[in-house]
Amino acid sequence: QQQQQQQHARGIESKEGNSLANAKPKAYGDWYAEEMMCVVRQQAEFYLSPQNLNTDKFLQKALKQGQGWVPLTLICQFPRMAEKHAEPGTLLRALQNSALVEISANQQLLRPRGRRENKDLKGL
Repeated sequence: QQQQQQQHARGIESKEGNSLANAKPKAYGDWYAEEMMCVVRQQAEFYLSPQNLNTDKFLQKALKQGQGWVPLTLICQFPRMAEKHAEPGTLLRALQNSALVEISANQQLLRPRGRRENKDLKGL
């Protein structure tokens, strides 16, 4: 009983109880990968946000040329994405559940969610 009390005091429960004793903690690499996905998603969402698009002439031009879409590879080349080693596959996974960025059916293009293809870009 004394041993059980000591284990409980340390936050370790016996195998008989309902415990997380057998649960494995996430490896550092898993945590880091998840954190980087979050950072990459936030950066891409910023690039395609109305706040950024109001002043970013380069992205405005790219969206106009792409009929409202911008190539995924272009976003990956931006300095802040490049320093995070964001490759197209990583960016795609990071944006899968984004409420702000839409991915094209061919998974090659991005646009702000809710934007129509023929929308005039003046009102960004």
